Amino acid sequence: MELILENMDEKIKEVQVYFKSKLLAGDFIVKSLTRYFTTVVVDEIYEFNFWMGNQNVDGSCITYSCAGEKNFIDLAWTKEEANTMLALLSVAYDAEIKRLEMIEYENLKSKLEL
Repeated sequence: MELILENMDEKIKEVQVYFKSKLLAGDFIVKSLTRYFTTVVVDEIYEFNFWMGNQNVDGSCITYSCAGEKNFIDLAWTKEEANTMLALLSVAYDAEIKRLEMIEYENLKSKLEL
């Protein structure tokens, strides 16, 4: 039984390293984002939800499930890794805000042209 658990622990660590590597390399698609949460997809299947509500707190970008609990696998972020993810996700957040502002601008512009 101990051998099985040791092998399982090794596999879990391999999976953690795999997903952390993909995420830290920016190899994901942003599925949705709000002011506080961002959901990304890795390998077109696996979703990870990030809490981004404390962007001014060093190392505060953490993975969470939609229910507010940690994801199916804890990726055990270091402070540096969490800050890297926050920087990557902040770029996506800023781009989405800009996109929404442009839509609002175009709508207002078209109303003024009437």
